[in-house]
Amino acid sequence: MAEKKRRRRPFGVYVIITLQLFSIVAGLFVFAGEYLALNYPELNVDLDLGFPLSGPEFWITNLQLAIVMVLSMISVIGLWRMQRWAWYLTMLELGFSMVVNISMYFNANANYVDMFLNVLTVFYLNQKDVQRAFVRRRVEAA
Repeated sequence: MAEKKRRRRPFGVYVIITLQLFSIVAGLFVFAGEYLALNYPELNVDLDLGFPLSGPEFWITNLQLAIVMVLSMISVIGLWRMQRWAWYLTMLELGFSMVVNISMYFNANANYVDMFLNVLTVFYLNQKDVQRAFVRRRVEAA
């Protein structure tokens, strides 16, 4: 029996996973801050989100953030397991996140850190060794 050859993760995959996990944790901190600001006004939590903590803008922004976080979690699992679909999902998630960041930028609420992390992640996703790691392998007939 031929032993299945295990693919080695390139350094860029570790960087992408780390950046995605950092993004997820940052999103959780935003949700925690919003929760404290809404439910415990005596704490005087000042989030300075650039939009009010109520109304449709608040809920739309939170929905967008939640979608990005869920997609990030799914892509982290797939990237760790070196699944081909995870590379595509990560690119789609980054595209969605960049659209959200651009809309926030034009609404005078730019998140430059998130923009920078997205660009850095796209840079690593397009490295040759990372792309090569996610190329479809041909199964040779025995």
